[in-house]
Amino acid sequence: DYIKKPIDDDELIASLQTLIKSIEQEEREMAKLGSTSLPSFIIPLPRHVKNHLVDHAILFIEENFDKSIGLQEAANALKVSEGHLSRLFKEVTEINFLGYLNAYRVNRSIELLQNPRLNISAVCALCGFPTPGYFTKLFRRFYNMTPSQFRDTLEV
Repeated sequence: DYIKKPIDDDELIASLQTLIKSIEQEEREMAKLGSTSLPSFIIPLPRHVKNHLVDHAILFIEENFDKSIGLQEAANALKVSEGHLSRLFKEVTEINFLGYLNAYRVNRSIELLQNPRLNISAVCALCGFPTPGYFTKLFRRFYNMTPSQFRDTLEV
């Protein structure tokens, strides 16, 4: 579907929600067909930790990874200083906040890249990366291949 300019916020949100539902439906259909998830590509990340604040920071990432967020936004949302959150997050998870956020986004991109109807730029935007170039750089850092090369391995 196309959205005509000027863009109405409600229409944009409705279109994005429709797209998400369509993607989720396709994922369910792929799962029924025996599509294998790619556990070897998923970066293991702690999901629930014993520290209440860090657990909330992880939840913040999971709920907002598709937006332009960072340590400052998380600290503001949790009403703590950036320094305190940064130190505590690293101490508890053994990975810094930005590293966790990027790994979480890359994990989500792996799931979305399995859908051939989504182009790389759409995956980039849906995962909260600021630019396709930055997405490709991070993806290559984690997997030694570009998102396009990864997608090519799925077709073999």
